[in-house]
Amino acid sequence: MSVSQELKANSQKRLLPLFRLTPHALLFTLLFVSAVWSGWVRQPTSSGGPEVFSVEAIDSLHAWFSSTAFEDSQPPIPYFTTLCFTSDGGANWVVNDTIWVYKANDLEFKGARHGWCVGDLNVPPYNSVYLTTDGGANWVGTGSADTLGNLKRVSFYDTLGGWAITDPYGNGLYHTTDGGNRWRGSFLGLDFGEDIQFIDSLRGWVVGYNLGYRARVFRTVDGGQNWDSIAPPGVGIFHAVDFIDSLRGWGACDSVAGIMVTTDGGLTWSTQVRDGADFRSVDFVDSLHGWASARWPGQIFATSDGGMTWAKQWGPDTFKVIDDISFADKFNGWAVGDSTYYPYYYPLILHTSDGGWSGVEEERAGLSPVSGLPLLIAPNPFTSFTTIPGHSSDRFALYDISGRRVGTYRGDRIGEGLAAGVYFIKAEGKGSKPLRIVKVR
Repeated sequence: MSVSQELKANSQKRLLPLFRLTPHALLFTLLFVSAVWSGWVRQPTSSGGPEVFSVEAIDSLHAWFSSTAFEDSQPPIPYFTTLCFTSDGGANWVVNDTIWVYKANDLEFKGARHGWCVGDLNVPPYNSVYLTTDGGANWVGTGSADTLGNLKRVSFYDTLGGWAITDPYGNGLYHTTDGGNRWRGSFLGLDFGEDIQFIDSLRGWVVGYNLGYRARVFRTVDGGQNWDSIAPPGVGIFHAVDFIDSLRGWGACDSVAGIMVTTDGGLTWSTQVRDGADFRSVDFVDSLHGWASARWPGQIFATSDGGMTWAKQWGPDTFKVIDDISFADKFNGWAVGDSTYYPYYYPLILHTSDGGWSGVEEERAGLSPVSGLPLLIAPNPFTSFTTIPGHSSDRFALYDISGRRVGTYRGDRIGEGLAAGVYFIKAEGKGSKPLRIVKVR
C-alpha cells in the first residue's frame, strides 16, 4: 500500500473528512484530537469579577480583560464591569478601572494607547461605549442609550474609524470616524448580530443569524454604503469571524458547522472542523497560525497550517466556559471565561507562551520494522528538528500532506531545513505506518 493510500485509509478509519484544495492534490487533513493541558497555564487572579467575557492581547507582556461582577451591596445589584490589565505576561493582573455597563461584551485596542470597550447599558449615565486614548489611564463614556443602545461587538480599522453592532438585535449598525465620540447609525436586516470586523475603511463583514437559526454573512467593499447578503449553507449560527486580508477568513460557528474558512472574501464558505463543539471565538495572527475556542464545554483548538489540520489543545471541560481568545503573535495568547460550579462562578484566565503546542501528545505507530523498538517522536510539534529516541540509525522517509515524498532523514535529526507545516514520516521497511509531525516555525 502506498503512503497516500495509507493516509487515506487511516483518515477513513478515524471518520475524518478529506479536503481537496486543488484539483491535482488530494490533501489528507486529519483532525488529531488529544487531551492536552500543559501548553496552556491557568493564571490566578484576584482582580475583576467572576465572569470574564472579553480579552485583548497587545503583545507578549501586555493584555486586557473585561469582567462583570455584582456590586458589593444587598441585594447584589446592579452589575458593573471591571477592566483589568497586565504588564508582565499575566503574572499579575490589576484592576485598571470600573465602567458602568451591565456586561462588557467586547474589548479592542489599536496599539497600546487607543482602546474601546462596549457592552449593555446599566445605570446613569447610560453609556454603552467607553474609550481610552492614553493606554487606559483614563476611560471616557460615550454613546448614550438614545443613540446606540446595547452593543454586542466593536471593530476599529485605525484609531479613528470603527464600527459596532447592537445586542441582542443586530439591525443596529453604527459607524464612527472620530475615535468613538460620535456615532452614525444604519440598519442591516439581521435579527441577531454576533460579530463585526473591518480590515480597512472599505472592507468589512458582519456575521450572525436570523430567526429560525439561519446564518447570515454581510460583506461591504465600499465602506458600508452597500452590503452583500450571503447565506452559508448548513449553518445555523455564525458566532465570530476573523479575516487576515480581503480574501482569507475564518468563522466560528455552531456545533453543526464548526470552524469554517473562505478564500473569496466571504462569498463561499467550507467547513474545516466538525467536532460537535459550539465555537464562539477565532483568532488568526497570520495565514498559518490560528486558534478557535468552544464555549461549553470549554475547548481550545489550534492550527499551524492555515486550517488544513486542527489540534485540540485544551479541554473539553464541562466545568469551564471559554468566551474569548486573543493572540498577540504565534506564541503568546490568552483565553478567558469562567469556572462554573453553579451557583458560583470563578474567573478563568488561560495563557500560553508557546502557541499552546507544548502539550500536544506525541504520535505513536507501533514498532520500527528495522530495530523492532517502539517509535516515539519528541518533541512534536517542533521548531528546528525532532528526534525518535532509540532510532538514530534508522532511516525515515518524509512526505508532505499531499503524499509527495520530500526527503529522507535519520532518526536523530528529522525535519531540519523544512518549512513550517504538517508532514508525515514513515520508517523504511514493510509494515510501518506513517506518523504525523508538525513544524511550527
